[in-house]
Amino acid sequence: MEHNTDTLYNTIVGGGLSALAYLVGGVYQLFNALVVMMITDYVTGIMIAIDNKTLSSAIGFKAGFPHVSIFIQIIIHFMNKNDYPTNNVKLFKG
Repeated sequence: MEHNTDTLYNTIVGGGLSALAYLVGGVYQLFNALVVMMITDYVTGIMIAIDNKTLSSAIGFKAGFPHVSIFIQIIIHFMNKNDYPTNNVKLFKG
């Protein structure tokens, strides 16, 4: 009998993250923690680049792109949060 480990993994991770969100006080607290971790990641990357003498705006742009894309996804989610129960997806309310 084969088991779908992807579903089991997603269930465990999703349940764990839901429990974490409940324990820390909600999704907004997790968002604040994410912001702090992303800023720390970017600043430490800059510090390491300065130490290695490889500081470059092109490399910095490539490193910052995933951070910006995550923020865009989160902002879109928060904008559409009130429309989720009705499955009425809107990017901008008007």
